[in-house]
Amino acid sequence: MKRVLALDFDGVLCDTLDECLITSINAYRKLSGNPARVSSLLEVKPDWVKWFRKNRPFVKPAGEYWIMAYWLHEEGGRLSGAEFEKLKCKHAATIEKFRPVFFEVRAELRNKDEQSWIALHKPFSQAMEGLAGLSEQFDIYFVSNKDRDSIGVLCRHLGLEIPDSRILTGEKGKTKPEMIGEIVYERGMKAQDILFVDDQLDHLFDVAETGAKCFWASWGYERDPKREHSFTRLKALREVISYTKS
Repeated sequence: MKRVLALDFDGVLCDTLDECLITSINAYRKLSGNPARVSSLLEVKPDWVKWFRKNRPFVKPAGEYWIMAYWLHEEGGRLSGAEFEKLKCKHAATIEKFRPVFFEVRAELRNKDEQSWIALHKPFSQAMEGLAGLSEQFDIYFVSNKDRDSIGVLCRHLGLEIPDSRILTGEKGKTKPEMIGEIVYERGMKAQDILFVDDQLDHLFDVAETGAKCFWASWGYERDPKREHSFTRLKALREVISYTKS
């Protein structure tokens, strides 16, 4: 049996921030009763694009994109970790309501013009180069807070043949440690035999508690010099081969 290589999607395989920004704005407005919508970055304030990218590392489950959109509409500028946590606690009920709306709005945008939606995603060469070779040595899974349908569309576009059963997603609130647990149960294996790659350090700390071997995708969204040393740093996905047992 092959070993398992479990990959995050957003921030590891693709830069999806432009799509997440547009979806967040539209979902926030839909939930707020605001009929205005955007369909491209040309309709978004340049400062919003800048601050969304800077603040994005705070987001874990998709419902927390509400905080990002709220901050852009009501405040603007750099968001501190303390302020993010304060807003998360204060607006917990709204964030939970926002989560399904976020995925509904994403599906609407994707179904309306799939090619334009795909164009909002930029594959990372650090991940794509060598991925075919890795698939010969590992059973590759996606463990992501993105929704299954979107990952499926993007995989087909990128020419990746990943069975639906190996796409584990969090649109219904499932956490990444829970997804790792599903792999362990399904395959009758130990978590220690799973290699997990993510760009967000909070996710890596969470998954590390399962016993999975965790790697930080340094090409992704997050930079945190105080915590980066906690996990093995990958400059390219193919480097994970160096850390497998012979």
